[in-house]
Amino acid sequence: MNNFFSIKRIFWIDGFAALLSAIVVFIFKAAIAQFLNLSENLLTTLSVISLAYACYSVFVAQQKLYSKRLLQLLVVANSLYAFL
Repeated sequence: MNNFFSIKRIFWIDGFAALLSAIVVFIFKAAIAQFLNLSENLLTTLSVISLAYACYSVFVAQQKLYSKRLLQLLVVANSLYAFL
């Protein structure tokens, strides 16, 4: 049971970290774009992707029981985002 709550906590942290990342990048996209020489459209797109990931991660964190399919999708989403 204790292991279940540890995993649940990781999902909550993951979701809120993605949400914070999306908000910070969206708010400061002009400065980040200039600093990293990226387009603001790209940063906006990454913010939206991060927000969608945050929603899914929080959704998974709220589940009472985790299905293998939900966890696999979360791992795939995390992996895809890492490659961006």
